[in-house]
Amino acid sequence: MLYLLEEDSYILDKGTMSVNDGVTSIQEGEFSGDVNIISVVLPSSLSTIDDNAFAYTPNLRSLVAYGNIQYLGEAAFKGSSVETIAFKQDCRSINDEAFSECPHLKSIACRNLGDLSLGVKAFYKCKELKELNLSNSIFEIKKACFYKCESLRTIALPGALQKISSFAFAGCKLLTYIEFPATLKTIEENAFDSCISLTKIVFPDGLEYIGKKAFNRCTSLYDVTIPQNLKLLDIEAFTDCSALRRIAVSSKTEIINQDRLPSLEIQTI
Repeated sequence: MLYLLEEDSYILDKGTMSVNDGVTSIQEGEFSGDVNIISVVLPSSLSTIDDNAFAYTPNLRSLVAYGNIQYLGEAAFKGSSVETIAFKQDCRSINDEAFSECPHLKSIACRNLGDLSLGVKAFYKCKELKELNLSNSIFEIKKACFYKCESLRTIALPGALQKISSFAFAGCKLLTYIEFPATLKTIEENAFDSCISLTKIVFPDGLEYIGKKAFNRCTSLYDVTIPQNLKLLDIEAFTDCSALRRIAVSSKTEIINQDRLPSLEIQTI
């Protein structure tokens, strides 16, 4: 069956929706909940996928965008069944909850991430997402951005990253290794909570703050290198890290809540 939508701007044929060249945007909520869409092809003219555009589309499996995507809106694909996303050119803005609760999302390919920004809960509970390379222009991984991405094993953090917000990677139970860039200043509370496969962490010299329970329940973590320039360490950052026995901390670092973890040996250097 072939049928045309929105004054012949969109063609839907056997589950494949092809947007005609010249169309510049998918409007807010335009295809939300549409059961007929299986795959989407967007032309080079299209630059905007607005809020909730494909939210809760139960049969959507893939999207290919040939244009420079300047805005990918809030909850654009939230709750959909999308598995693969391919941006053939730029993608500059992935807003709050854009791919939140997409349980089958496996990969996002992009030729050039440009000056990408990531919103709160952008990939929240994307349980099949295994890896993602992020643009070096990102300064902050926002709250719960990758919360419970349970298949995520590795992630290349941006070279200009300064802040990892609360619960950003919490529940990423297969995350085995993460390399922090030299620019990182802050790791907020519960940022890596329950990352049970993390074993070793080397913090960059410029790190200034590690928040409460930042590595809570990282039960395989046994080796932590604390930078000498760290200004404040809440020792509860390592609550329930059962394999961690000892950490070395500079005498210049202020330590708080040390009495909360009596089993953890603190060596001052």
